[in-house]
Amino acid sequence: MYNLKYQGIHIVLAGRGGCGKSATANTLCGRNYFKSKCSTFPVTKCFERKIVLNAADHTQLVIVDSPALFDIYNDENIVSKELALCLDLAYSKIDILLVVVPLNDRFTSKDKELFEQIESVFGNCIRKNIVVCFSHEDELNKKNVNMNSYLESSPTVLVDLIKRYDNRYLTIDNTQNSDQQRQNMIGIFMKLIREFEYCSYTMKDLIKWKQQLQKKNFIMDKQFEDDERSIERKYEPIIDDLKKEEKKQRTTAIKEQNNSQNRNLMVINIKVCN
Repeated sequence: MYNLKYQGIHIVLAGRGGCGKSATANTLCGRNYFKSKCSTFPVTKCFERKIVLNAADHTQLVIVDSPALFDIYNDENIVSKELALCLDLAYSKIDILLVVVPLNDRFTSKDKELFEQIESVFGNCIRKNIVVCFSHEDELNKKNVNMNSYLESSPTVLVDLIKRYDNRYLTIDNTQNSDQQRQNMIGIFMKLIREFEYCSYTMKDLIKWKQQLQKKNFIMDKQFEDDERSIERKYEPIIDDLKKEEKKQRTTAIKEQNNSQNRNLMVINIKVCN
């Protein structure tokens, strides 16, 4: 049985530039640890990880905020290798892949492509881990419209997308960084993990998917091999340094938590730039 107390919840956020990923990550953390601002362009330039101890139930949250990779790179093979790093930062598994979609923009076929690209990189088995997060709920509140009404008037492409992920979606108002909203989100994730037939997406799943693609001659040409080696060289020294720094930060954070009964959050900051 999945033990949340000891293993925690590993959450990776994905989305296009300016969708509200970092603001959503901050809501999950309970504080503004990730760089975020109102913009139509990607603000996050790096993978960034936060390890947060939820004071309410002592559940550990491993939160990874990702750059808008599909906006940055046109080559899916490069995106695939970058996302492999994302998996590494999430300790080689993803419990929840939170795909953020803004409610302040009309959902189009271009937005649907993001989900298709994610499945193309991770394989269909990632579907069980995807939760669609609609950001900017405040825009609906201004119009006095609830989510059900919004979906009823939405394009078929969005309705079909929600059905593909078994109606796993939530809404969030990132202008209200309240503890209640945060606990509601964590509660949804915990319910998904505890009550349904569930397993994490791991590096083994990614490797298996890539092997299937290789057999079908979809990837692994000379250019991909060059890209793969290039990205490995790029991140190898960074990962080594991060592991050393994380060990120091984890020790310091635990000592600080033990020395202060009023401390509510334990946070370890890890950042990897592209």
